[in-house]
This record gives sequence, structure tokens and C-alpha cells, in this order.
Amino acid sequence: MTSDIEIRRFAGPADLARIERLVSAVVQECYGHLLQEDYRFDAGENWPGSWLAEAGGDLVGVLLTGRDWLDDLWIAPTHRRQGLGARLLAVAEGEISGRGHACGRLRVVAGNLLARQFYASHGWREDGRYPHETHGVEMVEMTKALGQGVDPKR
Repeated sequence: MTSDIEIRRFAGPADLARIERLVSAVVQECYGHLLQEDYRFDAGENWPGSWLAEAGGDLVGVLLTGRDWLDDLWIAPTHRRQGLGARLLAVAEGEISGRGHACGRLRVVAGNLLARQFYASHGWREDGRYPHETHGVEMVEMTKALGQGVDPKR
């Protein structure tokens, strides 16, 4: 249940190692069949600006935005379809809107139908398709008109 989950800001280097484990595991689960080479976590991203979701001391979700983009939203398999994704998505939308952007953008692998349906059910619409710059898989860009900022703690 999502009420037992704490959402907080990145706190330091120990969080980075936990994010790497979660993201790497979910990428391998969802996209391992698409990757020609081993996936390498990019610790150079702006992870210190991320939001973390924890349940019982375990990292179960992570969110990262930049400017008007939802860059990353990863949920552990054990915590999917329980409302956590919606909570983190609301944080992302509020953060993007809070930066003064009237529209948010994200991209998702076209073959990830569940993710595309999740975003569409929250008001995001598909605006275009193009090949991924490194892996060549088809990507879908999605956008959403955003209102005023959303309280990340809700």
C-alpha cells in the first residue's frame, strides 16, 4: 500500500548506490531483451536531484526530472499497480510545472505498452516516434499540459 511509502529527496552517496541497483534491475527486467550490450547505469546523470520512494527501508521507486522532462521513473516490480507510480508522476508534474513549464515531456520505449498506457491514463499523449540514439529501438515522445505545481508530499 502506498501510504506506507515515504517519498523523499536524494540525501547522499549511499542513495546513488541504491538507485543504481534498482534502475539496473528494472532496466534488465523490462528492456534486457532489447539491449545488444550490457546496460551500464549512468551515475553522471543528475541523480542528486531525484526523489526516492522507500518502503520498510527498501528503495522501491525513483524519479528524476530535468527542465520540462520526466527523465526517469522506475518502480520495483513488487510495488507496481499500487499507486506509487501515480504518486511519483504527480511529483514530477509538480516539479516541472514549478519550474514554470506549461507542458511536460517524456519518452518511453514504444514496445513498453504498459508504461505507455500508464502515462496515457494520467493525461499524457503520444506526440511522435523516433529511433533511440544509441540502441535503435523505437521511442515514443509523450507530452502533457500542466497546471500549477503539485505538493510532492501528497
